[in-house]
Amino acid sequence: MESGVQADELAEWSAGVEEQQATSDEEITHLSEKLAQVNFKTSFQAKKSEEVLTERAQDKQLQFEHAQLEQKLEFEKNMEEARKSEAGQVAASPDPVKSAKLPKLVITKFSGELIMSGLLFVNNIMQRINQSINQSINQSVRQSVSQSVHKLLINQFYLSFPD
Repeated sequence: MESGVQADELAEWSAGVEEQQATSDEEITHLSEKLAQVNFKTSFQAKKSEEVLTERAQDKQLQFEHAQLEQKLEFEKNMEEARKSEAGQVAASPDPVKSAKLPKLVITKFSGELIMSGLLFVNNIMQRINQSINQSINQSVRQSVSQSVHKLLINQFYLSFPD
């Protein structure tokens, strides 16, 4: 009998376990469906937000290209106006003279009486020319020339001594 009691208890217990297993299976199925729905909604929202961002980027690109085109048209219009006004000026004056802005040089008058004043005159002209050149030459070029002259002077100095 004892084995019969155990068999009845075992049958009850297994029926309860099977019932719980069925309930758990139903719950897992329900949760899997909910998870699939949430994943679908999430991917749909991600695609939608990506489309919105892409559309915004395209709008910005179109606005930029529109502004760029407007600037180009404005520039071309200004160039055309400048050409027309230049053509009008050229037609008005048959001999157009192009001018360049030159630096103002102050030259003292050479009297020609004394050699010393001639030397001062030449010295003054050379100083002004050197100042003008120094202002227009790049610093690196000046250094390079200075180094070359320095080397040349040193070589000449050493060559002037007999062996």
